[in-house]
Amino acid sequence: MNPQHSDNNPTHETQSPWASPTTATPVGEVQIKPVVQGIHRLSFFLASIGTILVTNLIAYFSPLFIPSTSLETLEFILQAAWVFSLFLLCYYRLKNVGYNPKLAALLIIPFANLWVILACLTCQEDYVKAGKYDRIGLAIFVIVIFHLITMLMFFAWLITNMGH
Repeated sequence: MNPQHSDNNPTHETQSPWASPTTATPVGEVQIKPVVQGIHRLSFFLASIGTILVTNLIAYFSPLFIPSTSLETLEFILQAAWVFSLFLLCYYRLKNVGYNPKLAALLIIPFANLWVILACLTCQEDYVKAGKYDRIGLAIFVIVIFHLITMLMFFAWLITNMGH
């Protein structure tokens, strides 16, 4: 008699063949992933680019439609709208990542805002529970750090060659 097909083997009928060894679930039970609030990485990126494009297009074409006396007011309003929209985007993105969304207030502090933007761009949903980047987040992190280092090297070169 084959021991794998015997009626004495309790795991033959009670465990799902697709369940991992550590989390056995009865056959037919559906595991539902909890819904994490906030916006996802791609939505954050696209919304950020969208707000930049919209505010710049309005600023570029506004002299055609608005008298030159009120352009400074319009520029202030556009900048305030952009900052407010970025704050809201970071608030909901940090909520999605698992950080306290009030950390979005760090956007007004120099160099701390780099951490907020980096966390919003690179961390996957529920990053705080996972504790490490997924593959996409790690790739984005490497690209962003590479661009920051390249930019700093360019500024250093520019400063050293300014007097020549």
